Amino acid sequence: MTLTDETVGGESSVGDTKAPWATVKRIIREKGYLFLPISKREAFILPRRGFASDTQFDAAWQFATARVSRTRQAHSLSSPANSPLAIPSESRAAAQPDNVDVGGIVMRPTANASNRSLTKS
Repeated sequence: MTLTDETVGGESSVGDTKAPWATVKRIIREKGYLFLPISKREAFILPRRGFASDTQFDAAWQFATARVSRTRQAHSLSSPANSPLAIPSESRAAAQPDNVDVGGIVMRPTANASNRSLTKS
């Protein structure tokens, strides 16, 4: 799995797929999984067991939640105050730590210091 500021994607022996954050309907965190639905029948699924620790799983959840929230705010799909995905501004810094290894997925700063990306190592 690769999570960047612009897209979420995955690779397998069958093929590769990428989707812009605007296609992610919401973030569902349940029973050790993160679900990033992109349609009624399709979702990116990140199992907790794929991460080295709960902290790394939490960092991936915060990263994805911040991206979906930011995309929704940018596209005026929902009011930030009413969005279940909105993150208070004081929490955004915590959602964007530098160089965090998230169970084989490494979040690194990009050229723009306000952007981050997650890349599978």
